[in-house]
Amino acid sequence: MSVRRGEPASPDEQAARDLLRDYQLAAQPIFVIGTLDKGVTVLSQQTRALNLVWALVHSGSASTDEKVPRLRIAIVGGGFAGLTAAAALLKKDVNADLTIFERRDTALPLQQGSDSRWVHPHIYDWPSAGSESFSAALPVLNWTASRASDVVVQVLREWKSLVESRNGHANGRSLRFYCNTRHLQVTGLPSSDNFLHIEWVGEPRQVADPSVPLRDESPGGAFEQFDMVLMAVGFGLESGQTSYWRNEELAQPHLGQATMTYIVSGAGDGAMIDLFRLRIAQFRQDRILAELFEGRSPLLERLRSIARRADRDVENVFQMLNDLWDPSQDLNYLTDAVTKDLASRLRRDTRVILHVRPSRFADLFERNRVSFQNRLLAFLLYKAGGFHPSSEDIETLAAEHDVPAARIIRRHGPSPSLTLKTALAKDLHPLVESAIADNRSIRQGDQPKWTGGYFDVPGASQREERDDNVRARWRKEYLPGPTQAIVTAFCAALAGNLRQFHAEDKRLRVTVHRTLLLGAEAVLQQCCEYQGVRLDDEPGGSAGRTFPANAGTIGAAFVTRKLVCSQVNAGSGEFQEAMAALDLNYASRAMSSRVGAVAALPLISFGDDVIKGRLREKVVGVLYMDSDEPEFFNDLDRMANLISMTREFICTLRDLSSTSAGNLANNDFWLGEQSARTLELPTDPAELVGLEIRADEVVRVRSAPYLNFDYSDFARVEVQ
Repeated sequence: MSVRRGEPASPDEQAARDLLRDYQLAAQPIFVIGTLDKGVTVLSQQTRALNLVWALVHSGSASTDEKVPRLRIAIVGGGFAGLTAAAALLKKDVNADLTIFERRDTALPLQQGSDSRWVHPHIYDWPSAGSESFSAALPVLNWTASRASDVVVQVLREWKSLVESRNGHANGRSLRFYCNTRHLQVTGLPSSDNFLHIEWVGEPRQVADPSVPLRDESPGGAFEQFDMVLMAVGFGLESGQTSYWRNEELAQPHLGQATMTYIVSGAGDGAMIDLFRLRIAQFRQDRILAELFEGRSPLLERLRSIARRADRDVENVFQMLNDLWDPSQDLNYLTDAVTKDLASRLRRDTRVILHVRPSRFADLFERNRVSFQNRLLAFLLYKAGGFHPSSEDIETLAAEHDVPAARIIRRHGPSPSLTLKTALAKDLHPLVESAIADNRSIRQGDQPKWTGGYFDVPGASQREERDDNVRARWRKEYLPGPTQAIVTAFCAALAGNLRQFHAEDKRLRVTVHRTLLLGAEAVLQQCCEYQGVRLDDEPGGSAGRTFPANAGTIGAAFVTRKLVCSQVNAGSGEFQEAMAALDLNYASRAMSSRVGAVAALPLISFGDDVIKGRLREKVVGVLYMDSDEPEFFNDLDRMANLISMTREFICTLRDLSSTSAGNLANNDFWLGEQSARTLELPTDPAELVGLEIRADEVVRVRSAPYLNFDYSDFARVEVQ
């Protein structure tokens, strides 16, 4: 099965087809997820898997139409990428029989039981905005920062729930899971037919829990045809060294008295992490930078500037850091304090020699293999005298410093191309080499391509006719629990205040939508269930829904940055006409004919800097209200009181992270406000029937906090 040809493509379809080429192995219907790419985090692999499924469905290469022939799709690899791809295909209700192959004894085998490695979704983006966010915020198989073993539990729990919810709704489609697969070989398309062939020996497992064998089915060999193969084999194991994910005691204090010398060999992130664990007391990857830079905002801003330049000016990263740490610089009081703080945390029971190929330590910074945060921490540890580098022969070093083999840690990385070739027949190996040679191996990227709520809606199009009860709950993305709780309390208080003026026999609804950037798309996400009066008929389950940021009344408020409310004497027919003009039904159920008044109030944050002649602004959210009582929001005093309450709520958000328990954070996640400014309404605001746009009443707060409260296990560093 290959990408459709011979018909004009929409811009979205063409974008999907272009993306598929970055995954596809030549003209074969074989798609490789990240194995030859440079980003190797759990989150980046999951994002690539979701992007691939988006491209397959959006391009028409995979369909939800029961009238087209059912595809047979094989997924080779039951790690994070493979499991996420399978889950996304199930969520999109793709018309396909799925077979998952895992060469080890269960799903997510590398991270199972890994208690000594910590996994954080965004920490490798530090110090970028949003890098401290606790959750991966994925629409499929989401997880939060924790030990690797705990992340496995989170993901497998969601996988089990998804598989079990599918039972009875699969329309006869099969879903199989094989573990301990041996001799798995994918053979390319022969000239005689249009099928890929896979032969394997494996053990059938329960799909919802792949650690459990299927009853009455024994291991055996098989040879089957498939229309499409998704290669999710990961990056492979490191050669000559125990896997990075195996448990060990490097970070624990020694129980004996002697100071031990270690050799850490390697120049990638894995080597850097082991270096830090051996030399920094109480080191944890997600906490260390927060602990060093908390309360040092001017220095953090300077580091952010260097980080933005790091990728395009990689050869000068070391020099930029060295210049910043120069004693003559204006921030020397902060840089000196950071170095001293780190020096005070050096372990006294270890010494480390960093074995690297370059003879100069500065040369380590001239490669993008290491994340900026690890380059920075290695620089600081070097300044603090925490280790010394050497390019001498490793055996010579070991003999000179009396380092036994057990204390030589080699982190030379896996061989991804070899890992990929192991599962492919030899006739396909030249295609792997060709992909590496023409630099296709690093093009996939790990930024989301899907639109808001995409994986909560079956099929490629979100404009298809749907039942209103479905529209009331669909298009969901991750919504942090603390955000929902805080906004629910505010909306309930606001509804309680309005209730004293409102008829008890008529419906009143209040909610808040936060601005969320998903890839390059700005969406508005409902933060809580509706609060108000006479809500017995509300379907519930609407919290987490996303809406295009230029659709409906909330979209009009977002785009115009003004209060949008119903006109005096406006009737139901006029509202219906306005909602049609604002494309409301694209993302939501039809407005009730009982609605007599609506209001949408933008919550605007502004800064001191000027962009194109105006103060920098962004809409952090939109307060939405509607009522069955005509003209309810046309009372000026009532609206002034409501706006005042909302302003106080936004101002209070800045302090809510400072709880006595200290495990709540409100982290920035707005990374593309410029793209959001280009949004336009489907119609001219001046021509909206039944609605008026008022510039005199908005909530504008200097540097207003965002709405992204989530649990956190460490102190925040991000500048507000």
